[in-house]
Amino acid sequence: MIIYHDPTKDYKPRSPKELLLRIPKQKSLFDRSHNKGLPIGNLTSQFFANIYLNELDQYVKHHLKCKFYMRYVDDFILLHPDKKQLSEWLLQIQGFLKSHLKLELNNKCTKIQPISNGINFLGYIVRPDYILCRNRVIINLKEKLHAFEKQLISKKDGIFRVHYNEESVSSLLSTLNSYLGHFKHADTHRLKKKLFKTYYWLNYYFILIQKKRLKRFDACPRNF
Repeated sequence: MIIYHDPTKDYKPRSPKELLLRIPKQKSLFDRSHNKGLPIGNLTSQFFANIYLNELDQYVKHHLKCKFYMRYVDDFILLHPDKKQLSEWLLQIQGFLKSHLKLELNNKCTKIQPISNGINFLGYIVRPDYILCRNRVIINLKEKLHAFEKQLISKKDGIFRVHYNEESVSSLLSTLNSYLGHFKHADTHRLKKKLFKTYYWLNYYFILIQKKRLKRFDACPRNF
């Protein structure tokens, strides 16, 4: 069953209008023509994108004969030792997307470069010998930790106090375990060690199990 619903009508804005106006036009359904575009964040959007771009997969594998190709939703990578070949493929892919799928590549995100520079893919920087997390992912985590710190840590008369709020601690645990799940696919041992050193108050709430996930202490935290 398909429900034909136009999300640009009868919607309830939850953010200030000036923030909505800052959304790039190519990412807003308000600037799309009729029956074009996918709502960002919808579970169905990823599914439909994979189906729609299957045509691209078949074209790259069977027509271009690219041996090393990978795609996740609308992010894809082609590998080849010849830069000239990659340039030719780029032009062919641009033509195919425009003529067959009415799509255009984002020029800001389209690059031809040596793999030694690292490939920015799905929140990671992939290099030949190791994998790192993107700086943006780490910055987002630090911003969230600063927000939790304001909720859970207070200072009075030069004394720091760690507070115990069930809702905040549970939310913090979920957030951290989500990031740890992301970190486990990269070389992040030093990053995790540094985070628990910088945000030392985390050690009063959690213990890191096998460097992969957090477990809450049953006892309430102490002052420090």
